[in-house]
Amino acid sequence: MTMLSTRVVATALLLALPVLSHAVVINVTTTVDVLDGADGLTSLREAFQTASANSTADEIVLAALAVYDLSDCVEGDLDHTASDPLVITGNDATVAQGCAGERVIDNNNPGSDLSIDDLTLNGTPGGAALSGAAIYTYNGLTALTNVTMTGLFSGGSGAMLEGDGLDGGLVYELTNVTIDGNEGSGISTDFGSVTIIDSTITDQTSASVSLTDGNPLIIQNSIVTGNGAGGVRTTGQGSTVLALTDAVITGNDGTGVNCFGCSTVTVTDSTISGNGLDPDTS
Repeated sequence: MTMLSTRVVATALLLALPVLSHAVVINVTTTVDVLDGADGLTSLREAFQTASANSTADEIVLAALAVYDLSDCVEGDLDHTASDPLVITGNDATVAQGCAGERVIDNNNPGSDLSIDDLTLNGTPGGAALSGAAIYTYNGLTALTNVTMTGLFSGGSGAMLEGDGLDGGLVYELTNVTIDGNEGSGISTDFGSVTIIDSTITDQTSASVSLTDGNPLIIQNSIVTGNGAGGVRTTGQGSTVLALTDAVITGNDGTGVNCFGCSTVTVTDSTISGNGLDPDTS
């Protein structure tokens, strides 16, 4: 493994939500969690059903500052099943999962990209162990910008953002994301790449970021602190790259940074200190 340490500030990656020039815009016009095609309104759940069925790229637009309580526990998650890209424009709204043991969003087509901007996701306690309490994905790109995940429950063994990249192509890009005060890990995936910029992951009962053969794992200008089972970890098969730039990884129980079987670890202008199994290496 190559260990690099440099005082040169790395050029930040510029991540942006994709522009879907031909997307169908679906405006959500009621906060009630209902499936009723005769009421003349469009609920958030109905918007997801439309996006799953219309065989085109879609943009779901939420009302500004609205609160969408998911109360239909028979339907459970907000499921997106199509292979077409989906953009969710949150307008500072909140989506709250009120059904124990259910995710908020399940993007369950391996070919679908998901982009979310300006949205808060939270949940309710109880239920069985759950992978991806906020969002679960299967391959594809998941781009989150100005998103908060808080008050979510995975039963302790799952994560808030979680996916299965065994078929290749799973990519997480987080910009200005807050993951705070949840039961479980912050981010977990197998065989995916994760980039975290200008974000904060705090007070998870388990690890902040826990990947299996996640490559690369890039963290820039972000804070990871107060997490219950460690800060940042990934494994590799001799080729994984872990890069920290202007990162603060402090006060986590367990190891602050762990890259097992990695080829290259780069630490630039970062602080790693006060973690349960770490020396002070700031």
